Amino acid sequence: MKKTIYLVLAAVLCANLLTGCGNGRKPLPENPAVFTRGEYVPEGENTGCTVLQNGDKVFMPYGLIAPRGVRRDLSYAYGDCLGYVSGDENDRVYALSDDPNGAWLIRFYEGGVMEQPMVYRALNDTGAVPESVTPFADDGE
Repeated sequence: MKKTIYLVLAAVLCANLLTGCGNGRKPLPENPAVFTRGEYVPEGENTGCTVLQNGDKVFMPYGLIAPRGVRRDLSYAYGDCLGYVSGDENDRVYALSDDPNGAWLIRFYEGGVMEQPMVYRALNDTGAVPESVTPFADDGE
């Protein structure tokens, strides 16, 4: 009897892992925000980067979510789903859970096989970097 219970629990756990149950990502809200893509080229630079824009706020790529624990969990960092990137409802934008000011976003493609969530920072934000964010390496260091 115990063996049967353990097998059932193991099967349920495997099914949850394979179906994404408990991934921390919430569904699109009823009236999602639609973010647009743009190009930002800093003054005096030759190259720029793709940015997200919503109204008058511009968000630049900044880093990745810092994994937590033995299982390298990323789900703790996801706040509410805010909306999606124009043209593709699977290209989702989430709030960063430990950002009270709304200056940080997570962009994640739902349904992708090897997708890595990317963290974006508001262009004019000067606050501290949240603990859940690992900045991209700076080429000059």
